[in-house]
Amino acid sequence: MRRFFLLIIFGLFFIPYSFAETENNEVRFITEGFAPYQIVDNSGHLVGGFSYALIKSLTERVAIQAKFEVMPWARAYKTVLSEPNTFLFSVIRSRKREGRFLWVGKIKQVHFHFYGLADLTPIDPSKPESLFLHTVAAVRGSIELEFLKQMGFRAGKNLIVTENYDAAWRMLKINRAQLVYGDEFEVESVANLFGVSTDQLSIKHTLNQSLDLYLVANRNSSRVLVKKMQDEFSQLIREGVIDELITSPELWLAKSKPRAKN
Repeated sequence: MRRFFLLIIFGLFFIPYSFAETENNEVRFITEGFAPYQIVDNSGHLVGGFSYALIKSLTERVAIQAKFEVMPWARAYKTVLSEPNTFLFSVIRSRKREGRFLWVGKIKQVHFHFYGLADLTPIDPSKPESLFLHTVAAVRGSIELEFLKQMGFRAGKNLIVTENYDAAWRMLKINRAQLVYGDEFEVESVANLFGVSTDQLSIKHTLNQSLDLYLVANRNSSRVLVKKMQDEFSQLIREGVIDELITSPELWLAKSKPRAKN
């Protein structure tokens, strides 16, 4: 009986203390440059983006000291896997990733297609094998890269692996790749990056794949903090904040100079 009460007392002190630590210290929110979700300037700082605006609003509601950091996706992913009380956005939810994180809230559903420049002939749907005659670019550690490898694309043959999304899309511009497996929502940002109209980027093939983007936390994070974040995230959804952000890009477009084109 004495042991039982000691466990209860320990639990009462331990759980709030974990959250108290986060209240008195900065909580790390890690991401990558990925317009229009996270817009990064020339110095590598977040200056706008749909997901950034949403997460920033969330942290203000929860009243924590948030520290936003930008790093290459593979390193960002690995960091949040290993460090408690760290958060990562924007993360595609998949069966393989399900048990690796605590899932805080759904940011947006995304719809993927194979995109190429306007002068590339679309893939004949009756001959899907011809897709493998083209080279595709994808980001290291990304769900797109994982999916392309499962399809049968191979690095050094018809797959180029880059460190970020800007670099992947630039493979089209310099003709090192003919295709990028990308999300509809990012096409306008890519066109701006290239300095061309959206007509210059078009769908060349589609598998009609739709996936969900999330904010996630390290599995060993304070459950009190994560629950508070989940509750506030649900409240944002109920209030229509996410829908408003989707339809009102002026609320999250970068006001600082965006990353230079090259």
